[in-house]
Amino acid sequence: SNPTVSYSAPGVYAVSLTAGNTQGSNTTTKTAYIQVTDPAANPLSNGTFSEDFSNAQILENKWNSINYDNNAQKWQHFANGGVNGSGAMGINAFDGYAFDSDDLISEPYNISNPANLALSFKYAAASRENPGGLADELNVFLSKDCGKTWQSRARIKGTTLINNGVQYTPFIADQNATWTQKVITIPSSYQVNGFQIKFQYVASDSSNNLYLDELNIGNTVGINETSLSANSLVIYPNPAKDIVTLNYELPTNARVGVEIRNILGQQVAEIKEQEQQKGEQQLVLQRSSFNLGAGIYLIRLKVNGSSIDKKLVWGN
Repeated sequence: SNPTVSYSAPGVYAVSLTAGNTQGSNTTTKTAYIQVTDPAANPLSNGTFSEDFSNAQILENKWNSINYDNNAQKWQHFANGGVNGSGAMGINAFDGYAFDSDDLISEPYNISNPANLALSFKYAAASRENPGGLADELNVFLSKDCGKTWQSRARIKGTTLINNGVQYTPFIADQNATWTQKVITIPSSYQVNGFQIKFQYVASDSSNNLYLDELNIGNTVGINETSLSANSLVIYPNPAKDIVTLNYELPTNARVGVEIRNILGQQVAEIKEQEQQKGEQQLVLQRSSFNLGAGIYLIRLKVNGSSIDKKLVWGN
């Protein structure tokens, strides 16, 4: 028969199953396996919601870490990580193994009143070898029925995910790390009471740690007004021998900087951030002025804490 279990209070619970016969019995237990949520959900305040992951007890009452393999590699709170060093959610994937999959699931939210909403968050990740060949993935799913069904909304992988290059010791993402902001539009049919978010991390055999911070739900105008899409940055000529021009358009006044990274993800040159005016902008990069050799590079344009990456080939 199929047993029915009722829970009297919201929380995260373990589940045990015992099977037996005349020869004896065996019991299997899954820790933190069931998340019971508040049917009333959590209303958003003035149409917005922010989570800085500074609360060390966040996995006890707001988010649920699903560790399918019941191993050491799982989503957890890092007190010393984060964009401001005040805490972050992360997965300790260092020393993990390929295709290990773990989920991080939010509590339910009531987003039925505001319109034109988007989800934004920042992530930082590293690998233990060349990130260009990695299979690591961060997948983002949304639910409109308190987690009964999920819709895939984003898949981040490869050098787009591994934004802190190769590190041979466990990676710690604090205020000195490179953080990338991701913005995901929330479909209008998902702007309901019972909205939930799921982050799914799939490891490779050379993974390092990954972190999440500064999650926000809010109006798309407020979230996107200082962000750029990948199509906003044009590099020409590409390939080039020495001089290239970066063309981009700022939707508002912003602080802009540039990082140049090699194929290992290591920063090899930088143009410090400076204030730029709204509108079309041009920036000239000269390889010889940075004493860089021929090769494949990643140009990272940073705008008000967000970033866009484009590949550049500098030849002889």
